[in-house]
Amino acid sequence: MLPLLFQPLRDCLYSIQELFAGFVDSRPASYAETVDFRIYLQYVSAGRYEPTDYFTAMMEAVHDNAIRKQRRTI
Repeated sequence: MLPLLFQPLRDCLYSIQELFAGFVDSRPASYAETVDFRIYLQYVSAGRYEPTDYFTAMMEAVHDNAIRKQRRTI
């Protein structure tokens, strides 16, 4: 089981500042230092569409549902 880099139950959408903290326009490679990219790498290492860890799979589903619900409010 991986330690989660994301909050499964969110009551709001991510802000740009939250996702891209650490990114510097003049250094495109700094994207690799952002929360957005680190969460993506965790998603990839967990198996992408077919996670190998049941806990991670369950938390991804909870997270995706919470985000989907928040998107309906905008």
